[in-house]
Amino acid sequence: MPIDIILDESKKRLQELFEQSKYFDCEVFLEKSGKDLFLLLAARFDHDLRQGGFAQFFYNMNGNLLAEVEDMLIQANAVVAHEFYVRAVQACIANKYEYDAFLQSDYLSDNALKNELHAISLDYLACHVDFSFEVCDFVCGSDLK
Repeated sequence: MPIDIILDESKKRLQELFEQSKYFDCEVFLEKSGKDLFLLLAARFDHDLRQGGFAQFFYNMNGNLLAEVEDMLIQANAVVAHEFYVRAVQACIANKYEYDAFLQSDYLSDNALKNELHAISLDYLACHVDFSFEVCDFVCGSDLK
């Protein structure tokens, strides 16, 4: 199957998963497990990174399920996304006060960590490796034979 069709299918699947879960709170995510959880986290990751980068993703996750997100990126073999995710996590850990302030903010307020997360997002986007491409086998699996 041509790569553009596979990529379109991956993007479509991620969007479908996001639409199913966009109003989920942390408790609903925690009711999921295994690949079901990872697929929903992949959809959230994809959506938030496209809309507002790592700042939006970390703000929306509010400190929840971050280890599971890393596990998902590893299992999905999203090598580039994982590399930048780790950089973003390290920035949050290194700036704990700013991280807490950012999560308690209205998102729009100026915050040094938010700015750093935006810079990491720009570096990630400059790689030109689409997350939906990295995870296409994981999210579509046997659907694309």
